[in-house]
Amino acid sequence: MTDLKMSLFKHTDKELVLGSGHHGIFVIKGEIKLSDKTVCHGEGHYLDGAQSPVLYIEAGVEVLHVCVSNSSKQHELGPVLSEAVLDLDEGAKIFRLDQVSFPIGSCAYRHVHHGAGFRYLKEGTLEITSDHGSELIQTGEAWFEPAQSPVRATPQNGEPASFVRAMIIPQSFRGKPTIKYLNAEDEARPKLQTTKRFFDQDI
Repeated sequence: MTDLKMSLFKHTDKELVLGSGHHGIFVIKGEIKLSDKTVCHGEGHYLDGAQSPVLYIEAGVEVLHVCVSNSSKQHELGPVLSEAVLDLDEGAKIFRLDQVSFPIGSCAYRHVHHGAGFRYLKEGTLEITSDHGSELIQTGEAWFEPAQSPVRATPQNGEPASFVRAMIIPQSFRGKPTIKYLNAEDEARPKLQTTKRFFDQDI
């Protein structure tokens, strides 16, 4: 087994030197300038901590940041929104960052994912139903889903919803969805939600 720590941060108005590990960023508000590109609102990007990249985050800009590492120095990156230690089987893995959007009237029927990770709700209200009960997730809140954990996700209040998702998945899922519906009748139903993938990065 391999242990990796996944930590979730939200930054604003700071200069941040990223240390060892793998870093995924998503711009919630505004834009940030990197050495080779500009990352705008609603976009995600991968940064290799071995290159000690620097984030310049101006006042009024909000950045969601996911760090995946064996290092215990992650707390130097600022207050942690949430974190988890992942117990992974041996073998090559991929760090994926994407966004899932739910239009009005959509539902992610009861399903599991072949990978564990965080979700951050950037828009709307989402009801998450698991084997342990139901929870209403509000805009700006984050939650963790273990691999192979059955859930159902339904937007609330007649409004759309979307979340940013960071997962560690097996290499066999490179470029492929990780979702598996648990009921045959749900598998056959139309799926209205859409996914925008920002990167699949070997780790």
